[in-house]
Amino acid sequence: MKISDTHYKKKILHHVRLKTGDYYFFKNFIVSEVHEGVQFDWAAGEELLYHVYEFYGGSVRVGYISNRINSYNVVPRDWLKFYKEHGEGVLCTAIISYNGISVKNFLLEKIFMAGKVKHFDNLTSAIEWVKEKKKKSTKKISYSNR
Repeated sequence: MKISDTHYKKKILHHVRLKTGDYYFFKNFIVSEVHEGVQFDWAAGEELLYHVYEFYGGSVRVGYISNRINSYNVVPRDWLKFYKEHGEGVLCTAIISYNGISVKNFLLEKIFMAGKVKHFDNLTSAIEWVKEKKKKSTKKISYSNR
């Protein structure tokens, strides 16, 4: 289910449409809906990061929710690079998948992801989990190499 088809759409603070997908910015988290057939690699991640820094600034920690409504490819080794360079800004990652293949992909990708990562089968559970992680988080960060 698309985030724009839920009651959460009222709480969207900012929407970014890129060639890779739609990204919805909330107070403490981002929901991504990557387009069908996209190869989500380091270049795609950097493009998204530009918009994240523009909206949130450089010292916030946000949750990332991947709402996998479409089939697309992720380059797992690029997650290693991402977490090395920008991982402090990610509070937690929730992956929502709606079919068995996506669940298997999640298990593989989890090997390459640092931090708190959890799988869900619906948006509500993922959002509630991210909100709870944010409540418990007190760590502040500062980016000096944006």
